[in-house]
Amino acid sequence: MKSKVHGVSASPRDQGQRMDTQQTLEDLVYLKGVLQDLRAHISMTLLVWKDFSRVDGHISFFSDMTGKDANISLERIKQSFTQLELLEQKLSLLCRHCTDSAGDVGQLVKTLAFVDHHL
Repeated sequence: MKSKVHGVSASPRDQGQRMDTQQTLEDLVYLKGVLQDLRAHISMTLLVWKDFSRVDGHISFFSDMTGKDANISLERIKQSFTQLELLEQKLSLLCRHCTDSAGDVGQLVKTLAFVDHHL
């Protein structure tokens, strides 16, 4: 069954694709916001760690540790923050990818709206 859109028949499938495209754009915008919020929290955590682990930072309070387990634990903590830095970089790339994708899908939504308006 077809419906009339500005004098031209548009199939329900075409209308569904337009709605799916709009939903994709909304999902990308939402996802981008979630990723940016997560990145902000991770960035703040990394700044605190950087301050803590400076040569003159509070990590120096642990410099007198002599136990093997304590030193292993501290080394694992350092490795965890190194891993977190790498993950933050990946998250940054995902944020940029969402921004690019949202721009592409947004342009598609505008194009489809223009075509609908002029048909």
